[in-house]
Amino acid sequence: MANELIIKNGFVSKGNSTIEGTFSGSTLKTNTIDTSLRNLYASDLTPTVDWEATQLVGVGGSVILDWTQGLIKDSGPNLSIDWNNRILYDGSEIGVLDWQNKIMTGMTNIETTNLTLSGTNITSSWTSYTPVWTSNGVTQPTIGNGSITGAYKLIGKTCFYRGKLGFGSTTAGGTGVWEISLPFAAVSGDGVQIPVSVLDNGNNWFMGLMNGAYGGFTTKSSILVPSILNIGLSQGMDATSPFTWGDTDNFLWNGSYEIA
Repeated sequence: MANELIIKNGFVSKGNSTIEGTFSGSTLKTNTIDTSLRNLYASDLTPTVDWEATQLVGVGGSVILDWTQGLIKDSGPNLSIDWNNRILYDGSEIGVLDWQNKIMTGMTNIETTNLTLSGTNITSSWTSYTPVWTSNGVTQPTIGNGSITGAYKLIGKTCFYRGKLGFGSTTAGGTGVWEISLPFAAVSGDGVQIPVSVLDNGNNWFMGLMNGAYGGFTTKSSILVPSILNIGLSQGMDATSPFTWGDTDNFLWNGSYEIA
């Protein structure tokens, strides 16, 4: 077998003579490569690469590269990628790969147990987040022995956001309209429109709206509630609206918005 390159016991040989070079790990170190050689053999003399053949065959006989068809294939016959970056299933295009931007386009259905978009896993749990409670007044609110909690889930450019602020006996509402921070900056204040439920504990529930357009911010949002002076209108929520806040009163929000 004069034109055969044989790898055995870490040495590279051609015929009965050892070629200058050895394997270190998975790297072939040599100064002499005869391009007329056709086959690269493993120690059992089974061809691994046939330079004159049309296919690159992996372990177990599955075709990995098919030069004539221009395909990168899996271990089975169904899924492949051609030289035009088209993803094929049974020969039909189901999508296109954009290697530079690391994206797939044109796919209408994805079936998987684990999917990650822009670094966020769809199947993972929500991330805890402690909102920052402020106001546009001189005296800022203080949580005291009350509580403020939150969590978010980011999928692509969509942030799902929930939270709750509960008054304690030492919680103080400060002055001015309240504001709640967002986990991520919004693409615009107008895009922050999150439903809020407001509880005057032992008395009434009120419906409110976290409305970024009210203050025009993208990193926080005020909350609109029914006006106590003008029936049918809304105003920014503060220490005395839609009622005078006290121990065990609370408000909750849950919704989504587009991040910048």
